[in-house]
Amino acid sequence: MQYLDLYITSFFLVIVIAYFLYVFFKDKNKEKRWAFFIAQVFLTTTSGIMIANINFNKMNEIFKGNTIILSIMMIIGSWVLFYAIFKFVYGYLSIKFNNRKDFIKYSNLFLIIAILLFFIQTENNFVLITIFIIQAILIGACLGVQSSYFLYFNEQKFNKNFPLKVSFILGTTISLAYLTSNLLISLVHIIPSDAYFIELYSPIVLVIISFILSFFLKEYPDKIGGFSNRIIHQMAPYKKNILVKMIILTITLSIIYTSLQSPFIKMYIIAELKSKGASYFFLNAIDRQYTIMFFVPHLILGYIIFKIFNNKINLNYALILVLGLMSLTLLVNTFYLNAILLIISNIIFGSVLFTLMYFWMSFALMWNSRAKQKPILGWVTGSFVLSQFLITTLFNYVILLDNSIFIVKSSSEIISPELIDLENFKNKLSIFLKLVFAIMFVVNCIYIIIIFMWSKTIIAEYEDVNFMIQKMYKIEKQRIENKINKRMVED
Repeated sequence: MQYLDLYITSFFLVIVIAYFLYVFFKDKNKEKRWAFFIAQVFLTTTSGIMIANINFNKMNEIFKGNTIILSIMMIIGSWVLFYAIFKFVYGYLSIKFNNRKDFIKYSNLFLIIAILLFFIQTENNFVLITIFIIQAILIGACLGVQSSYFLYFNEQKFNKNFPLKVSFILGTTISLAYLTSNLLISLVHIIPSDAYFIELYSPIVLVIISFILSFFLKEYPDKIGGFSNRIIHQMAPYKKNILVKMIILTITLSIIYTSLQSPFIKMYIIAELKSKGASYFFLNAIDRQYTIMFFVPHLILGYIIFKIFNNKINLNYALILVLGLMSLTLLVNTFYLNAILLIISNIIFGSVLFTLMYFWMSFALMWNSRAKQKPILGWVTGSFVLSQFLITTLFNYVILLDNSIFIVKSSSEIISPELIDLENFKNKLSIFLKLVFAIMFVVNCIYIIIIFMWSKTIIAEYEDVNFMIQKMYKIEKQRIENKINKRMVED
């Protein structure tokens, strides 16, 4: 069966999402609006990533023969660039306007407009370029609002007390949305006759449902913003250099993450499997399922590591421990490279990096609540995405312009029977990959040293997670008691 992998993945994903929804709906005491909120985050992100992929693929398809235009459009027409920019923008707007709900609600409209632009039929290059750029801006504006998701959930649901929970719940939701969007796009292979419906109409349906769900959001103005001075005085104080340190750590993490999730690894795995006689259908399945194949273990193992470190181990040492594991894996890949090792290594890389992203997002949320009038979350997330964009763009240019190593430009070209000099390509790519791993090994070692020096300042009370949780429960209890006393006085 040619597309058996897609059927299996679809079935598995349905089970995962069903379980995820069950967890949120099973408790009758929980407010259903939070389940609606999670569903909205999932639907908006899924449709947004689908449209982003379609935008990129169509742009690549139309301008494939024109290297100059394609090179320019990789920058000015990239939705990721505007995604990063809007991370910063929303960070500042979240301070100026004490309103998360409207940002979340109306971000869906940006996506609807971006989808409608696909229906404009033209062969004029200038018009096409304009459409692609406008779409990129709209997609970036829609997905950039994710920071507002975290702020809203942290403030309205958890009263800013449990950023680790917020980070994990929303991080998992967004990760599942990325997974689902990739799968839905892959389903075009199964039902090509309905490809147009899947590509355009299904995102419209998803985003309209999301827009409707956004009207169930409630926002209490007194919960918006940072902690009160009374609570802040009970916590580790914010210092100016904390933001700088967090940005440096985030950018470094982004460089490591993007480098280790680059297309080079997939290309090498497919090239080696092909050289060993793997079938055409198997290689296509690997190509289609590569993201999903690693995403699921990343998610599961990342969660396990997160829970273990969250409850059992000193967080400072935990961070150094997982990065040490990654350094060892990088070192092995620098000297010995094959497809199986890369698959195992990729699972380790992804799990560690997922865990670190959970934590850095948590700390950004934590300091965002303590540092008044400073968009910590916007700067941290914006720095991560912007670094990711720059590294990805660099890699894309290497593939696009370097004809000495990259005689083929994509994994689909490697799979193609027309590729003649496979061994030569594989050997050159192997040398290139080992160089990347060697550089990342050095960067990762430097990262460990920096974390060892700075982590206590950034982590603050979260060095002992259990102590911090107890402290936040105590603060929450005080908040509730003060609220009750205030109402009694008013009555």
